Amino acid sequence: MESFWKNKKVLITGNTGFKGSWLSIWLKELGAEVYGYSLSPETKPNMFSACGLEKEINSMISDISNFDSLKKYIKKIRPEIIYHMAAQPLVIESYINPYNTLVTNVQGTFNILECLRNLNYSHTFINVTTDKVYENNDSDISYKEEDKLGGNDIYSASKACSDLVTKSYRKSFYDKCDMNINISTARSGNVIGGGDWSENRLIPDIVRAVANNESLEIRNPDATRPWQHVLEPLYGYILLAESMHSNNEFSSAWNFGPNDNQEKTVEEVAASLLKMYKRQDLYRRSPSKSKYKESKLLKLNCKKSERKLSWRSILTINECLELTYSWYSAFYNSENVYTLTKNQIKSYIGKVNESNKNKI
Repeated sequence: MESFWKNKKVLITGNTGFKGSWLSIWLKELGAEVYGYSLSPETKPNMFSACGLEKEINSMISDISNFDSLKKYIKKIRPEIIYHMAAQPLVIESYINPYNTLVTNVQGTFNILECLRNLNYSHTFINVTTDKVYENNDSDISYKEEDKLGGNDIYSASKACSDLVTKSYRKSFYDKCDMNINISTARSGNVIGGGDWSENRLIPDIVRAVANNESLEIRNPDATRPWQHVLEPLYGYILLAESMHSNNEFSSAWNFGPNDNQEKTVEEVAASLLKMYKRQDLYRRSPSKSKYKESKLLKLNCKKSERKLSWRSILTINECLELTYSWYSAFYNSENVYTLTKNQIKSYIGKVNESNKNKI
């Protein structure tokens, strides 16, 4: 793995976000030359600043909807591998500001693909979308990569559109291209982990409640989510880039979701994390339902990734929550979270290697 990434030029859009920050650290530790293109972090605190990443990677602060700025930056750095993670990532925010959601998630994807279309060298592009791209009817089925895309809210629809734009560019311009240019989409589940302070997300809401000693009111407590630690899908994205870079047979859509036994209700996850903090007293069920429609049940079929990439989810829900709890505890105790993040990555790779040995 390290030999592949050594001195590779990697561009991450949305690098100041939660997942983008984790991926930046991981790739930097693998020896990659990491570049970022993103807005300034949207929350205070945030993982990008907490880990001092403004000093660790080359990052340009700009908007993914600014085509000229993006084109100029890509031309300047000439990336070999591109992870497109810049997005408006919240369902509720898409109800409040649908225009910005669509411009960022759809136009932003078109912008970067159009910039890449004019590059005259081989490169690999991965559009990181979401499990919410599927036409979900809340049934107890696991969606496969070829299943119908849709979206019952603006966020889900915008990411499905982003997915389709990526597929259309691949088929229109690259399937019969002479250069080695490979394009894929990666879909993951409900990602948790240390360093996320987004609004209207369960784990950050719990962390804020504990930090501020405030009561915690949870919307949709009975909704079931496929919880997974951020390390799991990121490892899939890394494996995918390595496989794609020299083989266009891997240019397609990929699922990187948790195992079925990772499914827990929102209330169950909240209760488990609050128990770790010994602050069960903060929680109370919301007397009213959320006015915004959100999916109640969503699962991914990841057999393709397991079979072709040798990727699979290995962390239990308790391990996911323990890693998350330890990260936030370290932050609020003023410990070095950059070092902790590196250690959690190293520990996870150890678990992956051990799991692979046991599988043989």
